[in-house]
Amino acid sequence: MSITEDKKVDIHNLHREDQGMPTLVEKWWSKFQEGKDKVRRKEREMDLLFSDLSNKVRKDPDEYDLKSNPTETAIKSIVNSNEEYCKLYDELLDAKKDRDDAETGTRVIADKRSTIEGEIKLFLSGYYARVTKEEELKEDKVEKGKVSKRRMLTNRKERK
Repeated sequence: MSITEDKKVDIHNLHREDQGMPTLVEKWWSKFQEGKDKVRRKEREMDLLFSDLSNKVRKDPDEYDLKSNPTETAIKSIVNSNEEYCKLYDELLDAKKDRDDAETGTRVIADKRSTIEGEIKLFLSGYYARVTKEEELKEDKVEKGKVSKRRMLTNRKERK
């Protein structure tokens, strides 16, 4: 399920919504933790690759068309333009996006929890009760008015 499905609240089944909250919290929290771990792994892979590539450039600068003592800027430039390094960087960006999406999911689920609690409070306070006495009296007056109009029309037809 996506976050758009998970954030919906079925107002007619609040008890089920409330019972399902721990599962949703666990689901999105674990996705967030997995995302954080994946980002750390990708960052570590990038650090290792950077070290490996920069050592290669330092050992054999001629292979990269550099002077015998390349500057740090030149080494970084060579490493950053490396195809494997660029691919790993793209994977890191994807991992960060997934992590951020999962973090948003945890926040949305927390908001859903407060929405459910609010709906339960409204229900218990009688907000969703049938109708108030005042509304019933208004409806009765309207109905009586309709009935008396019908009688008048019926009586007029009978007279003719």
